[in-house]
Amino acid sequence: MDLRGFGDSTYENLVNFTRACMMHIYLFMEKLDINKADVLGRSLGGGVVMEFAAKYPEKLDKLILLDSASYKGYPVFKRREQSNDYW
Repeated sequence: MDLRGFGDSTYENLVNFTRACMMHIYLFMEKLDINKADVLGRSLGGGVVMEFAAKYPEKLDKLILLDSASYKGYPVFKRREQSNDYW
């Protein structure tokens, strides 16, 4: 699945990025009735899945990190001073 603001996903509102994406993973799994899964997080996704693993350990079989960011996230999205665009 794409994280918010990556791939074909949108990013319209500022949120605590890792926490919001962690909840999206949970909701995605609930919607598709996935009880447990191996979860891989690469780069910023690593921070997201670490937070997911800490909050929902019962949902994981394996946690796989690849070139992972910190669980504290990374300031990827910043609002441009002169507009409402993100870069």
